[in-house]
Amino acid sequence: MRYAIFSCIALAASLLVGWLLTCAIGRGRPKPLARWAAALLTLALGLSVMAVGMAAYLMRYAHAQEPALLALEGSQSVAVSRTEEGYLFDGPGTETSLVFLPGAKVQAEAYAPLMLGLAEQGVDCHLIEAPLHMAPLASPRVDDILSRDPDRRWVLAGHSLGGVVACSSAAAHAGEVEGVVLLASHPAVQLPGNAWLLSVYGSEDGVLERGAYEDARDLWPSRSREVVIEGGNHAGFAYYGHQAGDGAARLSAADQQDQTVRAIVDAIRAQEG
Repeated sequence: MRYAIFSCIALAASLLVGWLLTCAIGRGRPKPLARWAAALLTLALGLSVMAVGMAAYLMRYAHAQEPALLALEGSQSVAVSRTEEGYLFDGPGTETSLVFLPGAKVQAEAYAPLMLGLAEQGVDCHLIEAPLHMAPLASPRVDDILSRDPDRRWVLAGHSLGGVVACSSAAAHAGEVEGVVLLASHPAVQLPGNAWLLSVYGSEDGVLERGAYEDARDLWPSRSREVVIEGGNHAGFAYYGHQAGDGAARLSAADQQDQTVRAIVDAIRAQEG
């Protein structure tokens, strides 16, 4: 909802700027612009302003910090490799794989420590690198991963906006996806009844829209579980620094991610058993 409102405001502001520029251009002409010409010029200038603004907006994103980059080196039990979709964290697991979608405007590598921790516990992870760091543009990459190994037990996961997209992908692949993991997120579509859901968020999260979160409970499947990390916040699931509007965490990002790993692994093992 927040992004839809922002888009409408941006479009309206761009058209207003386009109209003002059109008026300025018209005042410098010996003859006034025809109405159709003025309308087309307003639209063209407005869309141009919006395109420049969106480009500037998307070029600014949260970068991965050093602890995350170090996790890309893998460990004794996990090999990390580059893929067409992002990164594969290949550990000792042979049954269940997780596909992870980052939050909006966050560099994918910021989630590497979380993926490494899951892979070390037997859950291989595909970390998606979304175009322009926007998860909605990464849905085709999720489709490609799922289609390459249909016999695998698949779990889709995501942080914030990435979780919303993970839910949409799970709904589109009903019967293929066994579970969904949401980190400080909520679904926007009805999740398949045969899937399970794990929702995790921090008690100090200042970014998660609690009203929308509570309203979305009706979209949860019957097998759902919620875990609240005491002292955790919105940005603590990764290493990309402070996020505007977020609450102050009362535990380290490493502790929050360790608890998240345990919650996810427990949920997966409960379904495998």
